[in-house]
Order: sequence, then C-alpha cells, then structure tokens
Amino acid sequence: MTDTTRDTDIAGDCGTATAGDWGTATAGHWGTATAGRCGTATAGRRGTATAGYGGTATAGYRGTATAGHRGTATAGYRGTATAGHEGTATAGYRGTATAGFEGTATAGYRGTATAGDRGTARAGLGGTATAGNEGRIGLKWWDRKAWRHRIVVGYIGKNGLLPNTPYCCNDEGVIVPANREG
Repeated sequence: MTDTTRDTDIAGDCGTATAGDWGTATAGHWGTATAGRCGTATAGRRGTATAGYGGTATAGYRGTATAGHRGTATAGYRGTATAGHEGTATAGYRGTATAGFEGTATAGYRGTATAGDRGTARAGLGGTATAGNEGRIGLKWWDRKAWRHRIVVGYIGKNGLLPNTPYCCNDEGVIVPANREG
C-alpha cells in the first residue's frame, strides 16, 4: 500500500499552522508555519516559517525562515534566512542569510551573508560577506567617480582572503576585513 498522505494546514490571522510529513503549512498575519519532511512553510507578515528536509520556508515582513537539508529559505524586510546543507538563503534589507556547505547566501543593503565551504556569499551596499574554504564572496559598492554601482568578487584562498572571515568593500572597491575598512 502506498502512502499518499499530503497534509495542508492553514491558519487565520493570529494562528499557527503545522503540517505532517508531506504537508504544506501556511500561517496568517501573526502566525507561525511549520512543515514536515518534504513540506513547504509560509508565514505571514511577522511570522516564522520552518520547513524540514527538502523543504522550502518563506517568511514575510520581520519574519524568520529556516529550511532543512537541501532547503531554500527566504525572509523579507529585516528577516533572517537560514538554509541547511547545499541550501539557498535569501534575506531582505538589513537581513542575515546563512547557507550550508556549497550553499548560496544573499543579503540586502547592510546585510550579512555567510556561506560554508565552497559556498557563495553575496551582500549589498554596506554589507558583509563570509565564505568558507574554496568559497566566493561578492560585494556591491558605489563607485563615486563613475556614479554607479559595481560588484567586486573575491575568491577565498586567493589574494589573501581567508576562510570564515567577514569582508566588506571600501570606498575604492577593495575587499577588506569587515572590522578594518580602509
């Protein structure tokens, strides 16, 4: 007998939604959504979304999204997104994005992006990027002379870039350790 169970839970404006092993959970304006092993969790404006193995988690304004192994996590304005092994994490303005081994972390303006070994971390203007061994970082900066945005890319292990060290971009477009802009 094949198990074809697919649970879907939807909560109201202030509710909490929890789904089973194969389910989808959606929460309302103030809610929290949690999904099972292969599920998808979506939370409302100030909610939290958590998805299990293989899942996708999406949170809205001020939300936190966490996804499991191979998952994708996306958080909105001021959000935090965390993805597991080989995951992708994306956070909004001033957000924090963290991805696992070989993952991709992208953070917006003044955000913090951290990726594991062989991962890619990208941050917006004023942000910081950290990657593990054999990783890559990308930082957006403003070129005042050309009057446009530019992106500088650095490879961990090349040109003095060290693994697990936060980097930012100075006014000349040079990648420097985040605590020593200059």
